[in-house]
Amino acid sequence: MRRIRSLWLLVLCLLPALAWGLPGRERGANSVLLLEEGGSAIIPILRQWQVPRDLYGLYPWGGYRYTNYARQNYRRYIDPNLEGTLQYDRFGNYVVRGRKVYEWREEQSGPLGSSVLKGGSFGGWFRNLVVAADSKGQYYTALTVANDIRTTLTPLTFSKARFNGVQWDWAADRFSWTLLASRASDPITQRQASDQLERSDYTQFLGGRGIVQVGPFLTLGATWVNAYFGTSRSSLAENSLKGLPTSYQNDGSVTEITVRIADDSPGDGVGPLYYSGVMLVDGQAGRVAPFVEGGVQQGGARMALEGQPILLQFRVPAPETVRRIDFELVVANDYRVDMTSNRQLNIEGRPVFLPVSRAQGNVQDNTNRRLLRFAYGLPTATRIASLSGELADFWGLAGRAEFARNWRYSRFPNIAETRLSGLKSSQQQADAWYGYVSRRWGRWMLAGETFSMDYDYLSRAYIPDQNGVVDYENERDNFFEFIDDDDDGDGVVDWPRFEDGNGQGDTAIFPGYDENNDQISDFNENNNLVPDYLEPFIRHYVDHPDLLFGIDMNNNGVVDRFENDEEPDYPYRRDQRGYNLYLTQAVWPQVHITAGRSRQRLLAGDGVNKQWYGLLSAAWDRPGGGRFEVFQMLKKVRDSIRDDLVLWNQQPGTEGVMVPYVDPLVGIDGLVNQAYLGYAYGKGGLTMRHKIRLDRYGRKNGPATTLVGLVDKADYRWDTAGGSTLVLRWKSAWRRRRDPGRPITKTDQVSQIGSFTLALPFLSRSWIEVGVEGHFFRNRRPLPAVPSSQYSDDFSARALALQYTNRGQFQGYNIIAHVGLLQQQTAYVHWDQLDVSSAIAFIEIFAGLGEDSLGGRPAQRRRGYRPLN
Repeated sequence: MRRIRSLWLLVLCLLPALAWGLPGRERGANSVLLLEEGGSAIIPILRQWQVPRDLYGLYPWGGYRYTNYARQNYRRYIDPNLEGTLQYDRFGNYVVRGRKVYEWREEQSGPLGSSVLKGGSFGGWFRNLVVAADSKGQYYTALTVANDIRTTLTPLTFSKARFNGVQWDWAADRFSWTLLASRASDPITQRQASDQLERSDYTQFLGGRGIVQVGPFLTLGATWVNAYFGTSRSSLAENSLKGLPTSYQNDGSVTEITVRIADDSPGDGVGPLYYSGVMLVDGQAGRVAPFVEGGVQQGGARMALEGQPILLQFRVPAPETVRRIDFELVVANDYRVDMTSNRQLNIEGRPVFLPVSRAQGNVQDNTNRRLLRFAYGLPTATRIASLSGELADFWGLAGRAEFARNWRYSRFPNIAETRLSGLKSSQQQADAWYGYVSRRWGRWMLAGETFSMDYDYLSRAYIPDQNGVVDYENERDNFFEFIDDDDDGDGVVDWPRFEDGNGQGDTAIFPGYDENNDQISDFNENNNLVPDYLEPFIRHYVDHPDLLFGIDMNNNGVVDRFENDEEPDYPYRRDQRGYNLYLTQAVWPQVHITAGRSRQRLLAGDGVNKQWYGLLSAAWDRPGGGRFEVFQMLKKVRDSIRDDLVLWNQQPGTEGVMVPYVDPLVGIDGLVNQAYLGYAYGKGGLTMRHKIRLDRYGRKNGPATTLVGLVDKADYRWDTAGGSTLVLRWKSAWRRRRDPGRPITKTDQVSQIGSFTLALPFLSRSWIEVGVEGHFFRNRRPLPAVPSSQYSDDFSARALALQYTNRGQFQGYNIIAHVGLLQQQTAYVHWDQLDVSSAIAFIEIFAGLGEDSLGGRPAQRRRGYRPLN
């Protein structure tokens, strides 16, 4: 018995120590609190309780203690919440004393619904990025939560410049997979714990990709992404990945449905034909005929004309009891079918038509007459699944392929249905695929690519507002994109979307014009209101963008790498199918000859792009002889596909704007010749550059579009023993353009520019620089009788510049200060009333970490810098 009692006493003594090491920790006011020195919480006294302040060990202060700071100086009181509060997990386990940085909670079904919390420390301490990572052996994992995650799964499924959500990655030697999750409805950037956003109707996004390495050459992957409407009004088991209608979508009955049949290729004089149509209510329970409006009668059918579509208006009988609506239409020729209802409206209450079907090609002889069947419903979800493979260096072969299928789900609303998952669903689907492969042997390479993108392939879902309302026309607030439009790759989404945090979009998009990656156009690196190729002194080093050479496979007159459109960044354009095959031989190590054939066609339109082409490219450096560049591309083209763009354009005196560019179809049928010749030489302080660009888009039945650009320039830098620098410059530029498809049909201009700058040292870290430039401009086009903004008169311009420069250091930065004056004067030859004289006085201060030259602009720009001999 004594041994048993001793054992129990030992257990009782060890219980507090054991409890401290357990995962859980007792909470609440159950500890003994000391009142003052010698006091206890269990003494029955009438005196008012004086609870010690927090952090009592650091601040031993009580209500009855005399405060004297003579020996120990007063210390500032620290906020007791500096370290945060005690945090516990769902099992009651003590986690840490700190702050809750992020919480995403889904309550099904419950009053709180979906809630997202991003505390102040998420943005303040961690700059909107938190990563939890671990590894062991060959296994790695990282859980990333951020507002801006650059995330790409595949080109056809998911690629966002700023994904706002959670990304969980795993990787092993042969396997890798990624899970993505986000509440696309207002994922918010930062909120306090008392201000977390709770929603009952929302768009949820889930996605994932897994890859496996099959042997040393082949990698296979599978991808799945899904965005759907969710609601906290239903249980977790009832929610569906096909989406459930929001409270607003299902708050009423569908009483009227309108089907619109329009011409899918307007302007050809032949419209689509409508023969008959019925609405099926709950299967075969009822057949309702429409009220037909618009179009003209043609035999036994009705034809829709350009600007006058056919409208089929159906009244839904007993709408409170209807569970499903289907349609059967007999149509022919080049039709486009859209649909709306009294429940499918924009924020202003106007009906919004959403696409249903389009005819293949541009049939005009009634040979594609068909019975078109489809169901009606409100959009609830978008899903994409894909399979991909990648081959690397297998007997010289390398390639990649992907097939993706897109599903768009809808449900027919019915306010009488108690279970939302019981509402009838329907779906539409579209496919996209591509593949390319190359084979190398010796100096030869054979490569090919093929692709197909359905016109209705869709990588977007809708987002309801806090009331469950969806405006199907409001792209900024109600669209969630799986694949962003970021043509210039600067991490800022090009189109306005609220999901990126501000809904403004990128207003300065110039792909290919920012090779030094400083977010500023290389043609306006000082970021002012004048393009560099028009600014005194600077224009010596910057040529007009027309002098940039590149491949133009879609024949719209714009180099492909400079194009910007308003489509998601798919690898190929939607509504097209085609192939490209070419053979390349390296005649010499730096000289290549390529011959190829490509063909694309529209799937739902009437357009084709066929071309045979040959390309010669050569670039080599000769020791002591400079660098030569030669490009020559000859194409036989028949291209009727319109590839419209939105291009960056900066006029003098403006900050630059995006301007719509309509494809002039210059390569509709003819021979295209593009050539470029460049030469650069540098030795000591001398630098010379010469550029020639020749473009001609010939047409069999129309005038040709031509471009001729010629630039010759040289500069010499002379550094004296006393520290002075003298730079002499000369530049000659000729640009002639003839474009029948533009308002300005002809441009023929010649400029001669000469300048010098002299930099003189002053004190120890300063110098004074003076410069003079003369500009002589001649317009070779005939002089109009009346001055026009579209015509530039001959002129002579002079620029004088004086600048004081000081370079020093301040707080670890290199500080460069400029004080100066720039005076310009322009005298026109024929229209002297346009003469201009201006002067600019300036004070500028720059701070940076790098070094700068001591006077005299370097002959080589940072963009495209290549050292010469």
